[in-house]
Amino acid sequence: MSFSSNIAFDRKQLTVLGLQLSGVATAAIHPLLPLVLLAGAAITAFLISHQQFLLILLVDSSLFKPLLIQTFPMLETVDPTVVLSLILMISLAWQLFDRDVWRRLGEQQWVIITFFVWVFWMLAAVLYAPQVEWALMKAWRFAFFVSIIFLAPFILIKNDADNGRIARMFLLVGIFGAIAIGIQTVLSIRNLGAGAFMGRQTILGTNPIAAARLLTTCAALAGVMILKHGFKAKWICLFLGFLIGALFTGSRGPIVSLVLTLMIIGIILGPGSRLRLVGTSLMILLVISAVVQTLPEGFIARFSELAVTEVSISDRGFNAMNTVEHRYHMWGMATDLWLSDARHFLIGEGTAGYAKLFPWRDFRYPHNLIFEVLAEFGFLGLIIFLMHIAIGFSCLWQITVKDYSDRLLFWLAGLMNFGIATMFSGDLNDNRMLWFFLAGLIVTVKLDLDRSRELT
Repeated sequence: MSFSSNIAFDRKQLTVLGLQLSGVATAAIHPLLPLVLLAGAAITAFLISHQQFLLILLVDSSLFKPLLIQTFPMLETVDPTVVLSLILMISLAWQLFDRDVWRRLGEQQWVIITFFVWVFWMLAAVLYAPQVEWALMKAWRFAFFVSIIFLAPFILIKNDADNGRIARMFLLVGIFGAIAIGIQTVLSIRNLGAGAFMGRQTILGTNPIAAARLLTTCAALAGVMILKHGFKAKWICLFLGFLIGALFTGSRGPIVSLVLTLMIIGIILGPGSRLRLVGTSLMILLVISAVVQTLPEGFIARFSELAVTEVSISDRGFNAMNTVEHRYHMWGMATDLWLSDARHFLIGEGTAGYAKLFPWRDFRYPHNLIFEVLAEFGFLGLIIFLMHIAIGFSCLWQITVKDYSDRLLFWLAGLMNFGIATMFSGDLNDNRMLWFFLAGLIVTVKLDLDRSRELT
């Protein structure tokens, strides 16, 4: 046996010995720890090799994070969203060695640059924020999570096949959510009785608003397919399933955003789509009427009573009002803060500054993205914020409506539905899916333009 083969043999022995010692050491800490580490390594390897699936998991992480934390208490200290983000960031960084990736990023350099100008402005606004701890938390979350979500589609979507794969994955998550809510609703009615108040249904214990947004976004995606291609059974079934699931969550704002999204896209697509829009609108009205008329009174309380009381303590004192009035109240507080003096008008209160209006920070944001930006970053901040969104949206002018592909409509419907929803609830970090759809739309327009040029 040669000297080199002896070295190779020794290395194999050392590797096996190292694994054995690691297994013994981790088992001494906890008997199941070796299995947990092995499973974690296998899952990490799978996610790295399936980065598009990893992106969808990160975008929808709020849906399964509560269940994971409840099942594995150790995740209270190790945030699953952070873990997924780190894995995706490493995967994306590895792809930067590919020149084609740099070419694609270079083609969209202006929207990427203006996005990071906004990120820098948000970080800089921490310097004059009233509560630095809150400001740092909000700013770094946006800079880390949203930047990864925004850049990922530019890197991962190389062709139409990648595009379609991401769309199918997103819809599959929505189908799972609709089924989960349906089962939960049936069990609630069966176990608690028809007259009991069962509260709002959700997906795996997540916030009902987050569940409603996912389902109405999926409903919008199915709805635009109906507007473009007609009332085909597949899209009708998906649309109805998503719509009913969203209604069961008890969230009204996402339903409004769904209706407005379909109206806008139906008008854009032309006369044929407008006729289908009438049929889709009637279908929505019939479904809502059927849900309100057939479900137990306790279950539909949020729809039969528009006034559901919320209570907060602000610098204006004790406030108890229904959710619609409460939105107007918080928007008014944001406007007053923005217009309080010249400094606030120009640069705002600073990152997370709106929360100072509530002593217990029970409402951290005004539930409207525009009012949030004005109150915390001022008029100058709003201009910087809108720059990358306007540049991204302007890509649509390069393509005629008659050439809107199904893939483009997927991203456009998602962006519109989520964009309108941000006017009713959530803050900059809660609304991070907005940047997922914006990046996807920009990439898809570029792919469609390249394909049309090849055909001509």
